Amino acid sequence: MVVVSQEDGVSDAAIKFDPARLLELLREEFAREESADFGRLSQIPSTHVFKFLKYYQSLQPKRSTVLRNALARHALQSICYHIVQGDSIIKMTADEAEAYKHYADSVCQWWSEETQPLKSLTNAAGAQKAGVQGCESILTPEALEWALRLKCAKANDLRKLVKYALTQRFGLRPEKHGGGIWHYRNTQTQPQLEVCINYASMSSQLRCEVNMRDEKRGLRFERSSFEHLMGLSFSDWDFIHENEADQKIALLADLIDYVVQFNRRAIEEAWVRP
Repeated sequence: MVVVSQEDGVSDAAIKFDPARLLELLREEFAREESADFGRLSQIPSTHVFKFLKYYQSLQPKRSTVLRNALARHALQSICYHIVQGDSIIKMTADEAEAYKHYADSVCQWWSEETQPLKSLTNAAGAQKAGVQGCESILTPEALEWALRLKCAKANDLRKLVKYALTQRFGLRPEKHGGGIWHYRNTQTQPQLEVCINYASMSSQLRCEVNMRDEKRGLRFERSSFEHLMGLSFSDWDFIHENEADQKIALLADLIDYVVQFNRRAIEEAWVRP
């Protein structure tokens, strides 16, 4: 989300973003990712992302084109709402709205053992193996055998890896905010960068949001993620294996940097001062 700040005497009239250019930038980002066979998106340990990719790649070209346009508009409305609110460019066409609804409904209704968050899956397997009443047949025998071999990365281990990665990569300092929420900040450089991570969600292992503050231009970029740039509504990482934790946190740092670079590009190419 890109927010226009009123601090430092900067007025709405002095700040202008070109919504059409912002939309085009978002379309370019999705096209770039698709042309690379979703190389970044497919590495994200998220059941929602997994289901999205399975759904999207099953579509015929005409339908995928319509959904792709819908995703770009959804991304624009989500991450740039305070700039483009009221602009007709954020409104989906009837075909786009239908395509987006069909995607969202299909993903929400898709259930299988392989699409359950890792914490939920391992908890269910443990309860079933222990013979907890009412849990005797949560998983099929094959799924139970598979789930019992899985090891979920623990929050404490993830916090250590994130602290190291964000300190080394961006010079961010961790601040504990309670309830499993940590903020990682660097207020010494411009634009200022803040990464907020929730390690205590009921089902996901971490949820990441990127905030940037550009005091020179009086702008704030809030609650962004790579998934949001792609037009998805969720940024929950819920399938991080213990033996892949370091690799996935390195990916997280890469995606945070990607978001930062997109925000900078948006300022350079879509922001103008009269």
